[in-house]
Amino acid sequence: MAIKPGYGGSFDAGDVTAIAQRFRSPLLAYFKRRIRRSYEAEDLVQEVFASLGRKSASDKVENVEAYVFTAAANQLRDHIRREQSRRSSAHSSVADIVNEARMEHQLVEQIEPERILAGKQELQVIRTAIAGLNERTRQIFILCRLEGMKHKDVARRYLISTSAVEKHLAKAVSHIAARLGFDDE
Repeated sequence: MAIKPGYGGSFDAGDVTAIAQRFRSPLLAYFKRRIRRSYEAEDLVQEVFASLGRKSASDKVENVEAYVFTAAANQLRDHIRREQSRRSSAHSSVADIVNEARMEHQLVEQIEPERILAGKQELQVIRTAIAGLNERTRQIFILCRLEGMKHKDVARRYLISTSAVEKHLAKAVSHIAARLGFDDE
């Protein structure tokens, strides 16, 4: 089954290629924000997809996005542990120790139950808001903001101007912000 651009749904282990295409960029951004050496981010992304590939064909995952980002959080946690283990025998400067402590603190903050619940609720509001957009605006928003396509490429795909793409994006962002309580509409 092909993964539809969007927000979840079930998948089989054979869908790893489609999932990799959908989530590669967001995962790279996720890892680059959280690790010191950004060149390691690509390795962590590959590990996430490798873990998906190791799932048996009979395993079903109901929420692809949640599964992928949970796997990413686990990879990040394992990466941090490996780094700490490597450094435990090496000399550490005070700056290294402070940076490690900050990384650990950020990781702990990310997985507090209240924060997870709030994030899930906010994600559901966003999903509902995106679903409430008209078809073209929704597709343009997904392509630009979630898939990372350039405005000119989206304009070419829909045979519209880049200005029209920007108007669709502004409409989508305003709609979503209003649903989140930012009242930009």
